[in-house]
Amino acid sequence: MHAYSSPILGLTTIQSARDLKLVSDYERELIESGYNGNVARLHLHSVAHFVVWLALAGLELGAADEETVVAFDQHRSTCACPGTSRNLGRHVVSAVRVLVRCLRERGVVHTVGTRPAVPCPLVGGFCRRLRTDRGVVETTVSSYRLYVADLVEHLGDDPSTYTARGLRDFVAKRYGHYGRNSIRMVLAAVRMFLRYLATAGRCRPGLEHALMSPANCIREQLKYCVISRG
Repeated sequence: MHAYSSPILGLTTIQSARDLKLVSDYERELIESGYNGNVARLHLHSVAHFVVWLALAGLELGAADEETVVAFDQHRSTCACPGTSRNLGRHVVSAVRVLVRCLRERGVVHTVGTRPAVPCPLVGGFCRRLRTDRGVVETTVSSYRLYVADLVEHLGDDPSTYTARGLRDFVAKRYGHYGRNSIRMVLAAVRMFLRYLATAGRCRPGLEHALMSPANCIREQLKYCVISRG
């Protein structure tokens, strides 16, 4: 695995070799997608806790779905999982949802009683545009795909309903733990996605201007955290 300044909490508690490999593969995908070490480490703390909890609860990672993620979120306030992170931030559940979505796209997760997830046409069209019209390298495409898929999951698949407030709320809630450089990448991806949607007549033109610079974005996130804790 990547060398980090401190150990990944919960990683040594995972007993299943298969689950350890899935976590290792997921880490490699994060790094190749442009996540810096600190952000990747936060994701891995979260997913290691999720995998440990699944094993203790007698659940299979291959059957994880949104109900499983919700149950994990509810468990965190009374968590007694050995060796895992006790971070109660919103980013923990967000990271777990990214993991489940990635595993579903790779065919690892097959939710019982439902059809396999169909890739979002909005995200697929955007990624094709990046490759064919803009010549964006595949690592950047993969990174942008994660961010805009997260946006569609948060705001819905009807871009005509997107608002400036909703976009700012999305960044504050899902990426409030990111540093300046990582937020810059998120904003670049979302702005480009919004311009793509506007050109296709799918959303209101100019919405990309609602997203602030990294410095202002961090101040807004801090303000959001203060309000949510008050």
